[in-house]
Amino acid sequence: MSATPTSAGTPLDLTVGFTDPIAYHAAVTPGRIAIRDLDRARDFTWADLHALVSRAAGLLLSMLDRPAGERVAVLMRNNVEQIALQAACGRVGAIFVPMNWRLTGPELELVAKDATPRMIFYDADFAPVLPSIEGLGATLIEFEDMVARLDAAAPAPPLPLTDPDAPNTLLYTSGTTGLPKGVIITARNAAASSANYGLGNRVGPDSVFLCDMPMFHTVGLYAMTRTSLQHGSLLLLSTRFDGERTLERLRDPALGVTHFFCVPQMAQMLRLQPTYKVGDLSRLTVFSTGGAPHAAAMIHRWLDEGVYMSDGYGMTETGSGFGMPLDLAKIREKAGSVGLPYIAMAVRVVDPDGNDVAVGEIGEIWMKGPGVSPGYWN
Repeated sequence: MSATPTSAGTPLDLTVGFTDPIAYHAAVTPGRIAIRDLDRARDFTWADLHALVSRAAGLLLSMLDRPAGERVAVLMRNNVEQIALQAACGRVGAIFVPMNWRLTGPELELVAKDATPRMIFYDADFAPVLPSIEGLGATLIEFEDMVARLDAAAPAPPLPLTDPDAPNTLLYTSGTTGLPKGVIITARNAAASSANYGLGNRVGPDSVFLCDMPMFHTVGLYAMTRTSLQHGSLLLLSTRFDGERTLERLRDPALGVTHFFCVPQMAQMLRLQPTYKVGDLSRLTVFSTGGAPHAAAMIHRWLDEGVYMSDGYGMTETGSGFGMPLDLAKIREKAGSVGLPYIAMAVRVVDPDGNDVAVGEIGEIWMKGPGVSPGYWN
């Protein structure tokens, strides 16, 4: 199906709000702030962001003969440009690959050999690991050069909508063992997982997300960034987590943060800050944790301090979250439980033969839904 451009050239049809939420919100509320880059002190309206994505798409079209299916990688901390680049990949049919900048050179080499990106955009801070991935066929483009190219690029013309079930992003994960595997995330997966998180955590256009989880991780890229973009919320973007600085931002009424997501260890780091006071985080609509067990005693402590602490369960393969407890009374009653599945997620617990086990028995978790990845790259 081809998009029908508006007079401003914004592609719109019945599915664009899910496959390209930036284009949708730029058409509906162009002057509203979409992203506030805290570290660079710059605001991007939906119109600004849409224009940046259009130039990024134009840049990709100028650099790739046939962009459909080509991999475009980034090795950089959180920034607006990589958000625009991922959206631009979606518009031209390329596949976005955010690389884990915490990996060593040899580990990054494994990822690059598996994904075989045509180009890698990188922060200058990560230049020391580049020798491991040079010579693998990718064009390497440093961040400042990337910004200059984006500024100079001609916007892409209105484009046909890409296949929502085609690979859109590769997120490399290895769990706790083994080599990294490229989890395929489609546009439909991204839309469904963001809708799940939004419906389960009271997200709306007046919500304010603080994202300092890295965007090579499913929480930073999807639970925080994509959910905010999809719901027309305000995204406060930070390059990285810092206990003291993050706490100051979370309790700053001028920023008005309503949603924050981190691992339990990071939550404990916030509590251990010398300036932390009971009540600092009680203004949050939802404080989400995941990625590791959150001790029931600590969850009770957060609840006693008036913090809506919701500890969930998920994985990269399920498009971030699988489920989170939604009711405060239930959280208090069963602290440590991950609650019920999200609205667009089904679950079974089965024995080795694939039969459902009885209540109270141990089994393997099977999950199904539009947010679940179709599989691994290669």
